[in-house]
Amino acid sequence: PVLFPELKDSYAAKIQKPMDLTTVEAKLLQGGLYFNAQDFVDEVALVFHNAITFNREGRNLGEPMSCAYYDASIHLLRYTRWLSLEILANYLSDDPFTDEIVQDELPPTAWKLTK
Repeated sequence: PVLFPELKDSYAAKIQKPMDLTTVEAKLLQGGLYFNAQDFVDEVALVFHNAITFNREGRNLGEPMSCAYYDASIHLLRYTRWLSLEILANYLSDDPFTDEIVQDELPPTAWKLTK
């Protein structure tokens, strides 16, 4: 079910690849749908990327709900990265380059699991 049906068309116009945490959880619990840790982390990041993208315009206009969702999504995206680095340490590559989240470049489209 769609949580806010009145936003469905607006969301579809702004978001090219929808993803939500319920779908991520279902895929993880079903097993065999994520071939590696990076695939899982990428889909979790996509959830927050979509929220940032969808709420950016409203935040720029000062709409309270958009501001709240936008800001929360930025924090959750960063937290997801930090948590993934800690929990998924055994799956990290030795690549010395990490995609940093820069305020002016939000939302990041992806990041690599690196040490």
